[in-house]
Amino acid sequence: MEDYFFFLGRNPELSLQEIISFLEARGIKGGFKQEGNIALFSIEESVNPEEIIEKLGGTIKIGISLLKGSQKSVLDELKKLNLYEGAESKLKFTVNVYPEDPAIFQKAKEILEDYFKKERIRALFRQPSETPSGSLKFDLEFFIAKIGKNSYFGKIGAVYNSKDAEFRDMNKPFRRSEYAISPRLAKILINLSGASENETLLDPFCGVGTIIQEALLGRINVIGIDMDAGIIENCKRNILWLRKNYDISPEYQIFCSNAIDAPKILKENVDAIASEPFLIPLITYTPKDKEARKMITKAKETYIKTLLELKKVLKDSRRIALSLPVMKARESKVYLNIEEICERTGLKLVAGPFAEAREGQKVEREIVVLEK
Repeated sequence: MEDYFFFLGRNPELSLQEIISFLEARGIKGGFKQEGNIALFSIEESVNPEEIIEKLGGTIKIGISLLKGSQKSVLDELKKLNLYEGAESKLKFTVNVYPEDPAIFQKAKEILEDYFKKERIRALFRQPSETPSGSLKFDLEFFIAKIGKNSYFGKIGAVYNSKDAEFRDMNKPFRRSEYAISPRLAKILINLSGASENETLLDPFCGVGTIIQEALLGRINVIGIDMDAGIIENCKRNILWLRKNYDISPEYQIFCSNAIDAPKILKENVDAIASEPFLIPLITYTPKDKEARKMITKAKETYIKTLLELKKVLKDSRRIALSLPVMKARESKVYLNIEEICERTGLKLVAGPFAEAREGQKVEREIVVLEK
């Protein structure tokens, strides 16, 4: 068994479920333990952290465990460990301790500095950072984490490249800020759907194609549907832009139609569905509770009608990952009734709902995973 540490993003439960779904979809077996924003996965096979983090949206960084035992034994064994085999004679390093422990931090720092001194490597210590951009500045990043009864020492093997995601999001030819979904959330939805390489994913409300683009980058074949002809053209232009800037090999099909017509359009059933269907009016004010409930009730019927049709094009035992609206009314939040939706569509709720919101949003999100 190999031990890997996943340092989770701002929504730990959602990030954890994404990792579980990602590994299951690829037949990677193992168990996990979670402590706050850290998840320890004991996996039966070796995996490449850099390849994995490129496909995850909710993980900040991935670490590889090098030592396991009591706190004392880990520090003792650390003194004997060969920590660097690279060719650089000058580098920047740091160490993080979870949970925070100033005494352990100082001991680990001193051991690491002694090692580099003996190896005649000019290693400059820098204070640790919890942000991806901060972690990318280090040549080596180590950590000590206590999970359950054991302590672990390891090194960071991969860091989420937020700058690359921002480049795609901000530089593609067409954006819709009022209906924007980030590359981060698009990846999370894709992974929650259970789609993996060379399978086919459907986004029946594809808009300008953020989910489509992130799936293509993950080597997943995609089908996009949207009823707005202008938006579909912009989606196609965004894909062409992506192909010019990235090495894209999967196939894609884009249709201008209503999501309800998916059974008439698709020749074969798909392996997964991931989407953010925004089926309530776009508002710029805070509605009264009665008005919000009325809009949500009307939207619920549309969701049910649409899901009944989408279910027809989904393979058996496969999943639908959806981002659903939560309306912020004057006195309360108004949610879609997921239980009723499942009962009337025959779909099973297998994960969620997970709250996904930022301060100041008029309409928040709720992430659910349904299974046929």
